[in-house]
Amino acid sequence: MYVIIIGCGRVGSELARLLADAGDNIVVVDKNSTAFKNLGSEFNGVTLSGDGFDVDLLKEAGIEQADLCSIGTDGCVLKTAVDLFEAGIRPLVLADFCASHGGPACHEAGLLLLRRFIGARQVVEADVAPETGS
Repeated sequence: MYVIIIGCGRVGSELARLLADAGDNIVVVDKNSTAFKNLGSEFNGVTLSGDGFDVDLLKEAGIEQADLCSIGTDGCVLKTAVDLFEAGIRPLVLADFCASHGGPACHEAGLLLLRRFIGARQVVEADVAPETGS
């Protein structure tokens, strides 16, 4: 998997190390280049200094598609997806891994707007069968 992580603080650096150790290709972007020390000397991914929401920097990082999941379906996810779409980067919103601080109605409203703005095929829901016990 090719993963771009924006922010190399405590959470971003831990996620980057875990995914890199699992064999994924990781690019970490942070405005503050000293934050990369959080990755440790064993990190074998790529680091880029700059604004993680700078579309040119994201393209330099090799982004062609972005899978989005976050809190704020009706705010942050909506804005990020539309910005990426307008910049020629394919956003894929993972609806089941998003939510809204405003509750389920706001989440659904955000998904409705996303389907309208970036296309229904760009908003996906998990198609996972529930586990059954033996």
